[in-house]
Amino acid sequence: MNKLLLIVLASFVLAGCPAKQNKPRAPVPVVPVVVVGPAPEGMPAPTPMPTLPPEESTPLPEGPGPNVATPTPVPVPSINPVNAVDMTPKGVKLRSTAGVEDERKMWIDEALTKLFDDASKAYGYTQMMKHSDYTVVVRSDCVLSPVQQILSFVLIAPNYNNTIYDIDPDPNVGRIYAAEQVTTVWRNGQSRTIPTITVCNGERQLTLNTVRYGGEHILHDNGNYQLYLQTVGPEHIHPIVTEY
Repeated sequence: MNKLLLIVLASFVLAGCPAKQNKPRAPVPVVPVVVVGPAPEGMPAPTPMPTLPPEESTPLPEGPGPNVATPTPVPVPSINPVNAVDMTPKGVKLRSTAGVEDERKMWIDEALTKLFDDASKAYGYTQMMKHSDYTVVVRSDCVLSPVQQILSFVLIAPNYNNTIYDIDPDPNVGRIYAAEQVTTVWRNGQSRTIPTITVCNGERQLTLNTVRYGGEHILHDNGNYQLYLQTVGPEHIHPIVTEY
């Protein structure tokens, strides 16, 4: 059985304030990640949010935001079962809790079309270059991140424990705000992506960004694994596929 590991393949939605200091770091698996933004200091840990089933999961955290006053924490709702199945005009499989609007379907297709064109020109990639290769999960339960005010969801990310993005005071837990997520599995001793991207039901630009960012990791994983490993850490900022 594959051992599932979540990786924060995000780079766009955290909060932006000084992090907790002197938090003991517990041993965690080395998992590639990109994050959302520093946690507001003194912010209480949010209610844990369950992730989607492994074959339907995917995230993105936000990058460091401005050092502003700590806002009032936003309550985090529980996720509803993913029960609506649909498809974009170009064949992207969709999962959601309440259906996906026609306009959003076009944004999803647009994001992947541009990404495929860029990846072909920049790297000559040929794998995972069809819309029908992908599933996008659209979450309708996202909340605004405290500092950057970007629609996001909270997830546990052990490799962000004790970083500026960690919002959980527990020394053994790393928890962040994320606007996009990709799930990985261990195959033959390697962490490999599943072609599923989870995003929030935000406005057009957020959708274009988050769908692209998840797709970038999946393309690198399938086209150049070493490059994939080099571009999934929190120090790397999207886009990680050259834009034309």
